[in-house]
Amino acid sequence: MKNAILAPLSIALIALGAALAAPAPVDARPDEQKEAEPAETIDRLILRSGKIVEGKILEETETGIRIMVVMGSLKAPATYQHSQILDIKRDLPFQPKPVASKDKNKGKDDYVASRSDEEADAILYVIELNETFGVHSSQTPLEDAFEAADKYFGDLDRAGRVPSELRDKHLVIVKLDTQTDPRQGFDGIWRTEDIAPVVEDQLVDKKRRVIFWIENAGGGASFLPWVSPEIYFTNDGIMGGIGSLDDFDIGDEMVNEKQISLRLGHAEGFAIKGGYAEIGPPIIRAMARQQNWLSVRWEGGKPIFRAAEPPEGEGHLWQVLTDDGEGDNEDEFAFKGNDILRIDSDLALKLGLADGIADDIDDLAFELGVDASYAEVNEDNRANKIMEKWEEEINTAIENISRNPRTPGKLRIDYSEIKVTGSYTDRRKARGKQIYILKQIRSILTRYAEVFDPDGTQRAQLDVDIEIHKQEQIADKNGSRRGGGNTRGGGGGGGLPGRR
Repeated sequence: MKNAILAPLSIALIALGAALAAPAPVDARPDEQKEAEPAETIDRLILRSGKIVEGKILEETETGIRIMVVMGSLKAPATYQHSQILDIKRDLPFQPKPVASKDKNKGKDDYVASRSDEEADAILYVIELNETFGVHSSQTPLEDAFEAADKYFGDLDRAGRVPSELRDKHLVIVKLDTQTDPRQGFDGIWRTEDIAPVVEDQLVDKKRRVIFWIENAGGGASFLPWVSPEIYFTNDGIMGGIGSLDDFDIGDEMVNEKQISLRLGHAEGFAIKGGYAEIGPPIIRAMARQQNWLSVRWEGGKPIFRAAEPPEGEGHLWQVLTDDGEGDNEDEFAFKGNDILRIDSDLALKLGLADGIADDIDDLAFELGVDASYAEVNEDNRANKIMEKWEEEINTAIENISRNPRTPGKLRIDYSEIKVTGSYTDRRKARGKQIYILKQIRSILTRYAEVFDPDGTQRAQLDVDIEIHKQEQIADKNGSRRGGGNTRGGGGGGGLPGRR
């Protein structure tokens, strides 16, 4: 039996989870909160995410359906957008499902699930991506983290795939509270280009369900969730912060537009792979450039986009998500107004990007359709230990090799303080120290190349610096010394981690 912690599931949490299943749900009415005898028939919503919701439909509008969710003898109202719903089955025979049972030896608010962890509806393996995306959350530790999850589940068949009967039971949750360095702007996408294949390997090759849970996905990190068909937000969740393509300029307008189109093509590709071919491209374009308008209206619960302001006289039919930020439309702070599109949880639900909202693991379990019990991998979650170890190593590396003038790395400082003066023996020792430090820096860059030196430029410069010091040493030995002070900068490294 896996060493997972079986999550307690109380009646209060079930009701709360049901309420949080809806975009901006309306509070339950007093008469809806009464405990009543189970209905003889029940309605079933089949969501695009694969989740099944059962209950009695209370109200159906142009934009969504309000349903009294039934779990055994428990009830709670929730609202779903039509864009979330794949099919509706009405007036089906009602069959109560088992729910958590109360342990008489525990307090009134303490409940224990009625099944063991092996019999749970699902096992949730949570991997957290925090701090700077592409630096502290990179492809190597993420690949190792997924491998740890694979080993924990032990469910891959001979073809290296998760059997169909286990795909709804063994779930990997990737929780995002991360963003790329803001100075990278839209070009943070290149780190997603490196990291996305690790997730796609799980989704496509291994057929594992990988679910993204967004607290903050900023800059280049905002592209990663699009590769998965299952995305959830926290109530305060935000995706965006990439609207810098208007500032892209390498001196030639035609080349600028080609480069911008290239970048947008890469970004839209993530959305198309994840199954968001209809909503992805217009949303991403509006997120990327301040000059782009995006308006939306709903037909049959589905969003209809317009890359312009609403037609004259039809403003009441459309919602302006972002304007061009020009003239009267200019906001004092672009990312706080609507000059640049950022997606919050409510908008993500309405647009069909998010499948639900969940602030904690209990809410997420409910959103995923775990009716009675689930197990969360906790103490044995080696994946997060891998991510934490990588974060510590990256922070140590930055402390040693940073070339930030305000906070230079220890090795950079040591190198800069070496003076090649004095006797020949002193000079030889000083150059030996220089070479030794440069080799240490190169070793760190090699170990974490994907973060600090993806194209090898810095290491190539270090090789040149090391060779120069060696030649200086030979010349000095032969009596043709080339000066005494340390005039070299220590081998490049002035760029942003992972920037191309």
